[in-house]
Amino acid sequence: MSDKGDAKPEEEVPPAADNNADPEKEPLVEKKEEPKDEKKDEEKKDEEKKDDGPLVPVPNFEPADDADNYKEPENRPIYSQCCCCICHCSDSLTEGATCCLLIPLKAGITFIAVLTVVLIAVQISQQFFLMLNDQVKWWYPFVNVCLYLPTYTGASFFVVWLGKDNISNRGRLFCGCILVVISTALVAAWAVIYFVWIYKQEYVYYGWGTPEAGYLKFQKKYYVFRELLYAVILLTLYSYFICVTLRYRDLLREERSEEDKKAYSEE
Repeated sequence: MSDKGDAKPEEEVPPAADNNADPEKEPLVEKKEEPKDEKKDEEKKDEEKKDDGPLVPVPNFEPADDADNYKEPENRPIYSQCCCCICHCSDSLTEGATCCLLIPLKAGITFIAVLTVVLIAVQISQQFFLMLNDQVKWWYPFVNVCLYLPTYTGASFFVVWLGKDNISNRGRLFCGCILVVISTALVAAWAVIYFVWIYKQEYVYYGWGTPEAGYLKFQKKYYVFRELLYAVILLTLYSYFICVTLRYRDLLREERSEEDKKAYSEE
C-alpha cells in the first residue's frame, strides 16, 4: 500500500516536455507583435514631422537690405554757412545734386523726412477730431485711420534714417514714399465713396462738438473736390520724392565684389 501511495504523486507531476514547449511558443507570439509596434511608431514620427513643418511659407514683406550687395563708399561731409549756423547740407558724392532745383540733395531728403512726420501727425489729429463730429458716422474716420497705416510705416522709415544714415536705411526711403502714395490714394477713394454714395445730407459740416455754430459748412461737391485736390498734390509730391530718394540711394553706395559679399554674409 505504501508503494501505491508513493506512485500517485509522481503521476501528478506534469511531463518535462510540456514545460519546455510553453516558453518556446511565447516568444513566437512576441516576435509577431514587434513589427506592428515599430510600424506604428514610424507612422507617429512621420505625422509629427508633417505637423512640425510649415504648410505655407511665410512671405517676407520687408524691403531687401542693400548692405548685402553694396557698401559705403569713400565720402566726406561738406559744411556750408547758413543764416546763423554751419549746416551739413551735402557730401562729396552728392555735391551738385539738388532737390526741387534749389535745395542740396541731402538737405532735401531731410526736408522730406520732416514733412512726412509732420504730415502723419496732422492726419492722425484730424481723424481723431473728426470722430467728435456729430454729422459724420464714427466709422468714417476710423476707416481713415486704418487706411493711413501704410503712411505710419513709411514715416517710421524716415525716422530711422534720421537716427542713422547708412546703406540699409537709405534703401528704405523710397519704399516710405511709395507707402505714402498708396495710403493717400486709398483715403481719397474712401472719401469719394462715403460722401457721394453714403452721406445723404446736402452740406458737409466740418468740425466737432454739438452746436452747429462751431462747424464749417461746405457743399458736398466742393468738399469732395477739396479732398481730391489735396490727394493729387500729395501724390504728385511723393511721386517726385520717390525719384529723389532713389537718386540719393544710388549716389551713396558702391557695389561689393564677390569676395566681399561672401565675407559680409559670414559675419
